[in-house]
Amino acid sequence: MATSGEHSELPHIRIAIIGGGIAGGLVAAGLLQHPNVDAHIYEASKDFWERGAGVGLSVNARRALDLVSPEAAKTLERAGAVPMWPDARMMMGKGPDEGKVVFELSHEVTQLVVHRAQWVREILACVPEEKKHGGKKLKSMEEKGEAIELTFMDETSVTVDVVIGADGIHSAVRKYMFGEDSEFSKPVFAGYYHYFNVVPKEDVLAKMEPRHFVDECQYGFIGGGGLLLHDVNDNGKMIQVLLQNPDLTRWSMFVQPNAPTYAKGNVCIMGDAAHAFEPWQGSGAGQSIEDAMLLSRMLGRVKSRSQVPAALLAFDYVRRPRTQKIGALSRETGVIMMGQKEGVGNDLGKLKNALTGRWDYIWDVDLPKHIQEAEDYMDRLDEQN
Repeated sequence: MATSGEHSELPHIRIAIIGGGIAGGLVAAGLLQHPNVDAHIYEASKDFWERGAGVGLSVNARRALDLVSPEAAKTLERAGAVPMWPDARMMMGKGPDEGKVVFELSHEVTQLVVHRAQWVREILACVPEEKKHGGKKLKSMEEKGEAIELTFMDETSVTVDVVIGADGIHSAVRKYMFGEDSEFSKPVFAGYYHYFNVVPKEDVLAKMEPRHFVDECQYGFIGGGGLLLHDVNDNGKMIQVLLQNPDLTRWSMFVQPNAPTYAKGNVCIMGDAAHAFEPWQGSGAGQSIEDAMLLSRMLGRVKSRSQVPAALLAFDYVRRPRTQKIGALSRETGVIMMGQKEGVGNDLGKLKNALTGRWDYIWDVDLPKHIQEAEDYMDRLDEQN
């Protein structure tokens, strides 16, 4: 907390970030830029363990990361992110057109693919140790006047001014906002499973044709009712690919129902806690980055505690429509990619037409305009109050 100069007049706003993954780590990194807040991460796992394989970050995600903080912008390189060119190549995986290219995704700002766990470690390295608290699974939240008391499963507690729920698909903060039994508090099964496996590149080349590795890009093979993907990670040393392996990791895929708001009073949700959606357009992590970029900026503008609700509502005003539209786009894209779209099926030409332009809305966001819209909305709310 600043104690001299112009910063001495700023409030000391205590922020609890529930969840230490991509969303929680990045919003904490962003908040470090602002002397008016004291933000701490409270993570359920003792060692901030993160599961998962490759994460793809396209142009919008990379630009948003640059706006989170200078240190956050360096995390991808430190985590061994690999540039993809083209970003992705989708091919027919079965049928008479097997092996033919359906389409290629590319942008002048190349996609980077990074191993999730390695990247999260680098993100958290941006946050001072004294601001990270492991083994803190949230048990309850209770309003205490203008403050909020959080109690954890280890029976410790902390009192804060703001709570940010970055605690994933099964968010406890989301349940607090909408109620345990609310339809908005219950993730919905998406109707399919996701298998993944990460192995050394030499093991992959021993079992697969080298022609699939001429270009370091994300490959997708479209089939009837399924999609096979592979990515390159860890500076090209590891490959995310399915092989003959009895120990594959399987995830049941869940999504969040569209919430009526991402903010309530001095509490908000972000990342998968707010808008977990299907992975077909590789935009989940990118939307968490955009969330962190905007939310940290809005809270950084707060000059008194009474402005906190306006800051959170401004975040909701800008982020909720965009993320929920991307969720709908992603679901329809998945139906197309698995050959299940009525009138398209596994027809090569129809797939090309159906998938062309589906990434434009995600990639072409004007982030400075995004920020300005939120700032203007926050200012209007302040004037009304």
